[in-house]
Amino acid sequence: LCAKGRYGLDYVESGNRLQQPMVRQDGDLKPTTWDHALEYISRRLGPIMEQRQACAGLASPRLTSETLYAFQKMMRTVFHTNNIDCFTRWAHDPAEKTTAYPVLGRLLGDCYTRQPLPALLDSDCVLLVGCNVSDENPVTDYMLRHAKAQRLLRLHILSSRPTRLDGIAHSFARLIPGAETQLLASILKGLVTARQSLEDGGLTPEFTQLAENLARIAESGAPRHRAFLLTRTADLLTADAVTLLIGSDLLRSPDATVVLQLLYNTVQLLQQARVKVNLQFLFSASNQLGAWDVGVAPTLLPGYRACDDAAARGAVEQLWRTTLPAGPGLDFLQVLRRAVQRQLGALYVVGSDPIHTCPDLLNAREALTNVDLLIVQDTEVSETARLADVVLPGCSFAEQDGTFTNNEGRIQPVRRFMQPPDGAQPDPEIFAAITECLNGRRPVATPGELQSEIRALTPHRHDWQEAGSGQEGHPPASLGSHPVHLYQPAWRPRTTPQGFSLFGGNSLFHSGTKSIQSAVLQTIEESGFAELNAHDAAALGINERDQLIVSGNGQEVSVPARLNRDLPQGALFIPDNFPELQVNRLYRVGEYPCPVTVRKAVERTE
Repeated sequence: LCAKGRYGLDYVESGNRLQQPMVRQDGDLKPTTWDHALEYISRRLGPIMEQRQACAGLASPRLTSETLYAFQKMMRTVFHTNNIDCFTRWAHDPAEKTTAYPVLGRLLGDCYTRQPLPALLDSDCVLLVGCNVSDENPVTDYMLRHAKAQRLLRLHILSSRPTRLDGIAHSFARLIPGAETQLLASILKGLVTARQSLEDGGLTPEFTQLAENLARIAESGAPRHRAFLLTRTADLLTADAVTLLIGSDLLRSPDATVVLQLLYNTVQLLQQARVKVNLQFLFSASNQLGAWDVGVAPTLLPGYRACDDAAARGAVEQLWRTTLPAGPGLDFLQVLRRAVQRQLGALYVVGSDPIHTCPDLLNAREALTNVDLLIVQDTEVSETARLADVVLPGCSFAEQDGTFTNNEGRIQPVRRFMQPPDGAQPDPEIFAAITECLNGRRPVATPGELQSEIRALTPHRHDWQEAGSGQEGHPPASLGSHPVHLYQPAWRPRTTPQGFSLFGGNSLFHSGTKSIQSAVLQTIEESGFAELNAHDAAALGINERDQLIVSGNGQEVSVPARLNRDLPQGALFIPDNFPELQVNRLYRVGEYPCPVTVRKAVERTE
């Protein structure tokens, strides 16, 4: 276990628990009964549904798979929407009509390796991209260190933050977040060039166009990383087996769609070169993979079925005995834009606090305030819950049975080991009650019933055991059977911001914003910090622990300095784990990393 798992469990006993439903009356949230809360939701939703106003849902990827499956089913069958998401840190332009989800679905469905990580580390070459694995996934750090000591493993690291593996890596490159796009394009260009040398008749038009697109992207990259690129490309081509470990930092890039396309193409080209390729994400949320497996996405139904595929949709409709919305939905960044424009009738948020996790806090607050009906279901009174029209008390993972899917694809059962507060209900039971109230028909809601439906719609889970057996299981190694397809990435160059580039992530001792409620973890790290390069600090007269003023997006935060000589110059890291800092005020929607200025706080004299 990492420190967060070993010492942070006490957060489930934090004193801020919701004890009973609340409904907004005369401008204030007031306690009420479950019957009244359900009647209120039904009454408020009636006109919204009759007028066909847009609805949307957001769920935390730290909920059980059963809860997440039941949530997306309710949103699609009761709220009649595909505007469903479980990831709040998208940074693309919300005015864009497309999202990264279609490519993400192909990558997870066709290329993801669902096997134990130690088996993946039995490769000749491992490329780690977009993650400070030592802080974000310390157990993976331990496994990599052990694998490197046991065999001649060539480890290459491409990260914005220094890791404790840098000293044993074959090579590493440190870069400002977002520059991964150019480096991945350069590496893929090397693979295409190698493919060209093997083709007697030259490249096909598809490969020629891809090579031209990659050249445009790669040319904007930093020349100082050329040696890293040459080494890594050569290792990929000469290896018998390659493992790609991808951090979720890449999903926060405005170029997330392009990055995912580059990764997909890399896997396809290596497989064509007869290299065995393994790919896993290093998600920081405990059930991020499980959430997408069961369809908490605007373009994906359970099992990575496309919402706009009539045949795929039909299989789900047959099981659920209803008609589903056909078009792709909006991701959460696009949902917020609709809300700011007062074009969102209802928003249902479960276990998530977008006030603290979305870029641009003030924009998120305006969006949530503009929603006609905001329903929040959580275990505690979050900042988002304080804005809600209805607040419903759910159960934590410690208070209900279910399963989680880890980054390996392993299905891990959890058992209730605490009693919930008297007024709280298991999350799927709440969804079932709302469905019955609005549709007159109560859906399945027990863990066993939900697992049966999940198993029917996600064939890659066919060999895992019922949660009641207490056993874990692994699905087959891969899900996909699609023919080879290469994306043609459309990339727009971005201007390099002046000053510092602010980016976020998890600290070693915290994950998300829940762990900050652990009294034990608070004794280890109780407040946030701003990490910057030691040379940058010296130029500004900043010393360790000096109080800094960080300004961006018309806002500023005060935070102590932490110096790191290995952080890229011009980079500024502030962890996302400390809600009291409200660091997301500094981020602009559609921009990551964000330009900020840094100055030393003026010391007051008496």
